[in-house]
Amino acid sequence: MSNTEPATYSAELQPERRRVPRIPFKTMSVVAERGSSRIVIAQTIDLSRFGCFVQTPEPYPQGTRVRVEMANDGATFTALGKVAYATGEGMGIVFSMVEPDNQVILEKWLAQ
Repeated sequence: MSNTEPATYSAELQPERRRVPRIPFKTMSVVAERGSSRIVIAQTIDLSRFGCFVQTPEPYPQGTRVRVEMANDGATFTALGKVAYATGEGMGIVFSMVEPDNQVILEKWLAQ
């Protein structure tokens, strides 16, 4: 390749950007756009200490500030976050604020 040709990269060569791996975790979630009455009820399919992926055909656009609520094993987890990316399959959400009580719930779920 000469120095004048643009470099091309395949998706498989892109480095993993997540701080920790996500684990498979299926539960129903309510994702509400902050400052709006719009909500999406969808299935979370994976989870980590810092975020989750919510499967939905109608994801919020990248950068949308959201409130995520999900329940599992009798416990309810709530966090504020932002849509990190959106695809035709759903949206990746990065948590921006998790209260200490909710952090305990999250850590318990991740340890299962």
